[in-house]
Amino acid sequence: MSTYGTKEGNYFKADKNNKFGKNLQSVQYSLVIDSESSTTPGKITIYSSVPDNPNSIIEVGTIPRGETFLGSSAASSTELQYFNQPNIIKGVKEQAKITTEKSLYDLGVTDYQQRSSQANNLINGQAQTATAPVVDPLAPKDDQGTATSDQAREALDVASLNVSGEIPDSTKIRDNYGNWFYPFEISSNKQDRIQFTMKRNIGSEFNLSLKGDLVSRKNPTQTIEGSVTLAVQPSITDSNSVDWGGSNLNPLQALAAGASMKLQGDQQIGSSALPIAQEIAKALKGNEYGFGEFFKIYLAGEAASVQNLLSRATGAVVNPNLELLFNGPQLRPFNFTFRLSPRDSTEASHVKQIIRFFKQGMAIKTSASDVFLKSPNLFDIRYLVDDTINEHPSIGRIKTCALIGCDVDYTPDGSYMTFSDTDRTMTSYQLSLRFSEVDPVYESDYYDSTRPLKDYEIGY
Repeated sequence: MSTYGTKEGNYFKADKNNKFGKNLQSVQYSLVIDSESSTTPGKITIYSSVPDNPNSIIEVGTIPRGETFLGSSAASSTELQYFNQPNIIKGVKEQAKITTEKSLYDLGVTDYQQRSSQANNLINGQAQTATAPVVDPLAPKDDQGTATSDQAREALDVASLNVSGEIPDSTKIRDNYGNWFYPFEISSNKQDRIQFTMKRNIGSEFNLSLKGDLVSRKNPTQTIEGSVTLAVQPSITDSNSVDWGGSNLNPLQALAAGASMKLQGDQQIGSSALPIAQEIAKALKGNEYGFGEFFKIYLAGEAASVQNLLSRATGAVVNPNLELLFNGPQLRPFNFTFRLSPRDSTEASHVKQIIRFFKQGMAIKTSASDVFLKSPNLFDIRYLVDDTINEHPSIGRIKTCALIGCDVDYTPDGSYMTFSDTDRTMTSYQLSLRFSEVDPVYESDYYDSTRPLKDYEIGY
């Protein structure tokens, strides 16, 4: 076989949540992959067609192994923009891997690990060490309910907990906010700046296996058009923290834990705590220092709810073995305060739209039916150098944030004053923003290829 897949099957749709993909919902796509025996192994050819119209098939473009998307002259401009996105190319390769695995299964390659490794090697040019899943999605189905080849891709994927579909948006959703600047001249000079952009929060994907990321956010590059660019504020701070806490483990607790583990290993543990108590008694009785009598006093105090009975009787306490232990991550807060004092009508327009950008962006969204409420937009915050998109190497980076508070002081000078324009623009506004990152900072963020760090940068 020189190819895997077919022009007329294994269809998939463009991502409707993508700004280009949402305009490609009237067509379907299929993949043909050049096999190992061809002159271009691993090359993916993308075809489009209109459902129920077999004469509408056209070649959209190709993705040669190890290269990016190469569009054909027959592809639309929207398709060229859609398939040129790195995250879409990655998704096409995953779809090509699934198509190749299905073809290999039909050719008699029934071993899941071999099939997965061969498909990954063909598409990505590298072998993959795969572990067979709990249920091979392409395995034949028997009377006990194992998956059949005919129902392979329709079977429940036990390694994910993903909602197939999305709660429909209300029609009153804004997709473009425009680009706004304060002071206005920052739009054309090389002054360092801080830039805010927005993207939709449409949920997370969950991996129920113990391999890979447990939770990953859906469509992380789905941005909303528009931005706010401001001069860097005088106070720039960040605060990294981790949740640590003191924890006790006294000898009796340690004995109980050890006895419980021993009994579990011996498969003797049941609903009764008696076996654990017997193990503890055995350990205390055999202690060469005669600690048993002291522990009797300690246990008597615990049973009678008498505090410090052992200390009263002996002048000693049971060693709590206090230790500082890691409890988990914490989310970083970021607070910003900007004084916005427009100097002309252009700046007045920009200042008011800047305030609206944050107020409307953090607003809770309704769904089409009003049965559900949808979360506000998320924000990306970047410190940029000159007039480029290069991040400031000497200021800490910020991960995606939620805007949890927006305060506007319309009279920061202590009195009511407006300009004489028709909009009665206030002479000054003070904008205070309170953000919180939606994900903790992990060490792996320092090696994220989608947002690479140079050795001389501070990082997060």
